[in-house]
Amino acid sequence: MELQSCGKRPLDEIAVPVATQTRCVRNKQQARKKHLDVSHPTPHGALEDKFKEYLLFKAFDIISDGSYRRFVLKQKHNGDKWAIGLHMCIHEVSGSVKSVTRLTQGLQYKPATLKLYTLCQRVLQDLNPPTVSSDVWKICALTGMRTDKIVAFGKTSKGDVCYVHQKFHDFFCKLWFLARIDICIKQFTEFWCQVRADRCLKGNDYKGLCAQLQADDECVNTFCQYFIASMQHVEKSLTTHVENCNATNLLGALSV
Repeated sequence: MELQSCGKRPLDEIAVPVATQTRCVRNKQQARKKHLDVSHPTPHGALEDKFKEYLLFKAFDIISDGSYRRFVLKQKHNGDKWAIGLHMCIHEVSGSVKSVTRLTQGLQYKPATLKLYTLCQRVLQDLNPPTVSSDVWKICALTGMRTDKIVAFGKTSKGDVCYVHQKFHDFFCKLWFLARIDICIKQFTEFWCQVRADRCLKGNDYKGLCAQLQADDECVNTFCQYFIASMQHVEKSLTTHVENCNATNLLGALSV
């Protein structure tokens, strides 16, 4: 069963609020624009509002089994301003995420950061997040030191696994989260439907589920705040790491 229903504009009571209620103030963004790094097009404050629209768009599309995306695209082609604005917002968030993960490319040009570059590429390409292990002694791929507090990348069953110290866990998890943001949103939405959604709305009441998710500020805002924290942590860590590549405490920025 699809979301679209009879009437002049199906789903307007859901679609329009998503596109408008969290719209950032454009003048504020422009005023801060000159202070930004060119590699990061959107301030984190403005990005949080935009990401909320991105999150709800993706979640609604999952709940509706693809109907919501088709509806937004149809309204965009019809020239509706809210749909055009939502479409632009989605591309802006995607671009901001790529601009941060793309910072890892700069690591490959300096011998001191080549190990980190290799590990970052593994994380960016892995479908599974880094996992924490203990009571097993391994060599940290970054420091070269033996430790029993490790984080594993890859799958041991395939013999394609490497290890780093647990103090780097936060950085690599946040990097993976950004690289696989759509997968994380899918898991978040499915978990929310199972645990938080009103049982009487489950089934084919897509509009009711979408409206309830949109009103669940606790879950939505928590997810958005983790996204912003991940963007800030990864961007700051990589930038500081490259700037201090000749310093003694080379890896200190990653374990903050």
